[in-house]
Parts: sequence; structure tokens; C-alpha cells
Amino acid sequence: MAQTFLFIVYLVSLFGFSFVLIKSTDILIVSLKRLSTITKLGKYAATSIILGLATSLPEIFVGIVSALENRPSLSLGNVIGSNIADLSIVIGGAALLASSVKVQKNIINKDLIIAFAISALPVLFLFNKTLSQTEGFILILTYFFYNFFIIKNRHKKTNQQVKIVEQNYTLRIFNRFFPKSKSTQKLYRDLFLGIILLLFSADMIVKVSTKIAIGFNIPILFIGMFLVAIGTSLPELTFEIRTLKAGQSSMAIGNILGSIVVNSTLVLGLTSVLKPIVITNVSDYLLPFIFTIIIFSLFYLFIKSKQTLNRWEGLALIIIYVYFIILELLKRT
Repeated sequence: MAQTFLFIVYLVSLFGFSFVLIKSTDILIVSLKRLSTITKLGKYAATSIILGLATSLPEIFVGIVSALENRPSLSLGNVIGSNIADLSIVIGGAALLASSVKVQKNIINKDLIIAFAISALPVLFLFNKTLSQTEGFILILTYFFYNFFIIKNRHKKTNQQVKIVEQNYTLRIFNRFFPKSKSTQKLYRDLFLGIILLLFSADMIVKVSTKIAIGFNIPILFIGMFLVAIGTSLPELTFEIRTLKAGQSSMAIGNILGSIVVNSTLVLGLTSVLKPIVITNVSDYLLPFIFTIIIFSLFYLFIKSKQTLNRWEGLALIIIYVYFIILELLKRT
């Protein structure tokens, strides 16, 4: 009885700190939206790079804290679970609530394939059961190369425009990021507050998750893959619903693909640089990796034919995620 009560207390605490994590992410998303306006990035690029990074901040901070507290496998489970959740309950739930998600043809043919290839990179690195510091640096570099690719393809300028940009680049960037105005000062205060709250909530989530795993003999991977991953994926779900209701489907897809890339490169890269991730039991990861491929393939097939993810296809993705949870639970009983 006492153990059950303790488990409930831990679970409530976990959801409570996840709520703080989500609210602090909301603060950062609003601030980064304003920052994207100041820096004048294109809509898709701003969403994929800035907001993709912003909505993945919970995973980033959980990854950093879990590495510092010698629990890097929690971050790996969080990334695997978040990527699966993004392509099933997040985009599926958004399609269910908004009736459909329209996808541009160039995103299907190029951006989606690249995002899938990048998300498979850490899986290849983990074949030797270790994600080393060197491989972590490679993942971080991949993240920056991906951003360069997005910017290059979204901002095609003439040679003359490029020369003008190059001549005034340093001064313009400085003036955009550090203009002398009260609104900008408030923007940076909000950014600082959001980061502090993120650090605090991420630290508490890792500590509570570790207590649940140790106290109740539950694998830390499982905790990260479901309890933590669902909590850290809520900012993406909130953003998807808002953008789809506003008729901005390209922003919704850009955010999902950007989040998957951030999770698979920057999050795992930073975590493994701080503390190499070592797999002790390969069988624990086999089912999640298989379902990642299945959900990615289904998502691609759904949007390939009509360039639209409709309500029933979104529901199918959610059902597959539920089936994945059931299989994972049955495997551990």
C-alpha cells in the first residue's frame, strides 16, 4: 500500500514538472517567434530551425541533465519515444483535431526523406552498442549541416543580393539581435526565465524518473520512452494544433521534421559528448526501432498519394502508437 502511494506521488510529481517544462517551453517559443521576426528568416526555415529547436528544448535539457547525472540512456529512450510520438500521436492528433494536414510536394520528396535519413544515423552508430563522444560530435555537425541545407534552399538570392548581404552582414546581424529597445530587453528576459525554468524542471524530471526506475525496478529506457517522451512532446502537439487551425500546414510539418532532426542529432549528440551512451541489452531497443520505421513509412505513404494527412489516417497513426505501448508493456510482464 505504501509503495503504491509512493508510486502515485512520483507519477504526480513527474507530470507536475512536465507541466512546468511545457510552460517554460511556451515562454521560449513565443520569445523565439519574435526573434525569428527580428532576424527575418523565412517562414519554413524559421519553423524548422528556430521552432523545431524551441519545441525540442525539453528533450535537449533532459538529455544534458541525464548525461550529467550519469543516466544517458534516459535521453536515448526520450529521443526514441519523442520521435515515435511526433510521427504518431502529435501529427496524428493534430490531423484528428484539425480534420487534415496538407503537405507540399517538395517537402515530401526532399525534406521528409532527409529527416528520415538523419534520424537513422544514431541507429547505425549504435550497432556497436555505444554512442561515443566522436559520434556525438558527428551528430552535432550533422545538425548544423542540415540547418545550412534548409537555409540555402529557402533563401535563393541573386549574386548581387548576396554581395550586399556580405558587405553588411556583421552589422545587420548585431543590430537585429541587439537592438536598443525595451521590447527587445523584455524578449531576452523572457528567454532567460524560460531557460532557467527548463533547467530546473528537466533536472527534477530526471531525478524523479530515476527514483521510479530504481524503486520499482522499471528500466530507465522505458521511463524515458513513454512517461518522459509524452511529456516533452506536448509542446509540439500544442504548436501543431495552433498552426493547423490557423491554416499554416507547412509550419506544422516544418516543426515536426525540425524536432525529429534536433532529437536525433543535437540532443543525442550533446548527451553522448557529455556521457557516451552504452546499450547493455539490444533486445530492449529492437521493437522501438522497428516501430520507428513502420510509423515513418506509413506517414510517408499516407501523404505521398494525396499530399494530405486526413483525419482517419491520423487516427490510424495514433492506434499504431497505442499498439506499440501495449506490446512494450506485454514484453515487460
